[in-house]
Amino acid sequence: MTSASSSDLLFTAPTGLHKFPVPEGTIWELPGAGNRVALTVDDGTDTHVVKAYAELARRTGLRLTFFVNGYMDSWTEHADIL
Repeated sequence: MTSASSSDLLFTAPTGLHKFPVPEGTIWELPGAGNRVALTVDDGTDTHVVKAYAELARRTGLRLTFFVNGYMDSWTEHADIL
């Protein structure tokens, strides 16, 4: 699989990102203005699902955060595309 060029991507990384301190307690809203959302992929118990998310991100430019738990085979099986 090849990576899409930046002109082919549905999603592009926003510019001018700022780091915010980690809030304490329960988080009810994201810091800052705008309509952005953080997408996360947890666990990785199903190797086909991990591969599909990785391919979706590569194809579209969608930015995902993977929370890898070191004992699922899906993470090592697809390390080349993550």
